Amino acid sequence: MRPTERPLTPLLAIAISLTAVAPSVASVESNMRSILMAMRMYAMDHKGAYPDDLQKVSEYVNDVDNLLTHPTTGVNPAFHYVPPATNIGFSIEPVLYERPPAQATSIAIGYQGGRVARFPPPRVVDPSRLKNVAAMTTLALVVLLVIVGLILLILVRRAHADPYASSTGGACPRCGYVAQDEPEQ
Repeated sequence: MRPTERPLTPLLAIAISLTAVAPSVASVESNMRSILMAMRMYAMDHKGAYPDDLQKVSEYVNDVDNLLTHPTTGVNPAFHYVPPATNIGFSIEPVLYERPPAQATSIAIGYQGGRVARFPPPRVVDPSRLKNVAAMTTLALVVLLVIVGLILLILVRRAHADPYASSTGGACPRCGYVAQDEPEQ
């Protein structure tokens, strides 16, 4: 082996892992499209009303149990179904969500109009971390308000102090106000 040549082993490992994932992704999307099409056919036969659950589309597809089983995990149902709020046929409302495996890099979402798209899974945030962030944000706001209050206090005291007594004979150079000594009682 020459020094400039590199073994193809890392590239082959990546290619093999991609070929193992790609069929399951394509299979999930294909199953989802078939279910969405069956739901549309159901809606056409039922005056635009979509089914309450996915088992009701069984008369429109062959082997509905196979379509509802996740190709990677074997979980049945592989999808979470949310009946649409409207019965408009070509709506962009999501109705099917994949129940992905734990290590999934994307989630398939099926829309009422028949489109399927993949999105990254939502990140789960530790609630205790949110409490720490909220506490730190509150503390920062309190400190900021105290600093602003002190600056305003200093500015107000400077504006109303009697710094002009020696240089202008006690009169304010802006308004001409002269402080009078209060009579003693």
